[in-house]
This record gives sequence, structure tokens and C-alpha cells, in this order.
Amino acid sequence: MTLGVKESQRRRHLGNRVLRECLELVVAHVPCDVATLHVKSDNLGALRFYERYGFIVDPDGFCKDHYLIEGVLYDAYRLTYSLLPPQSLSLLSFLPRCTVV
Repeated sequence: MTLGVKESQRRRHLGNRVLRECLELVVAHVPCDVATLHVKSDNLGALRFYERYGFIVDPDGFCKDHYLIEGVLYDAYRLTYSLLPPQSLSLLSFLPRCTVV
């Protein structure tokens, strides 16, 4: 699936709505923990959009020549998004770790 918004229709939150609906459908109907997607490495607007939504760039997710568009190869980044509910952190996780001698 490709998600894109025509330039003249941007800034109307259409991408937000579509992405939210897609993620809600996946959570409701597909047993998985993580959503992944690819973004052309030169598409800074899309990278910022997904990062604002909570996607993170996979450290091993650089994909050389991932896309072939009109005869031109483009690199991409793989981004991931956790579909699990946020885990509450224990107060103990904030305390410094001590070594018992």
C-alpha cells in the first residue's frame, strides 16, 4: 500500500486520518506487535510526518535501491511503530542500579 496526499490537499490532516484508521484496523484485526513501513530516504516531509506519529527509524533499516520509480533507483528507510499498549514503568526502573559487594 502507498500512502500519499496530493500537494494541493496537504495540511488538511488527511494523512493523519488515513494512517490512524489503518493502524486501528490492523490492531483490531491482525495479531501483530509492530507495524513497519518504508520511506524514500530523500522524502524529509514523510520522515517527519511518521516520526511525529511515533514511528522510529529501524537502526538496521537502511535499504539501498529499495524503490524503482520511472527507471530511477531510490534508497529508503524502514520505520517501525509499536502496536502494543504503552507499558507502565515501575518506580524501581528509575532508581540507579547498585552493586552489592
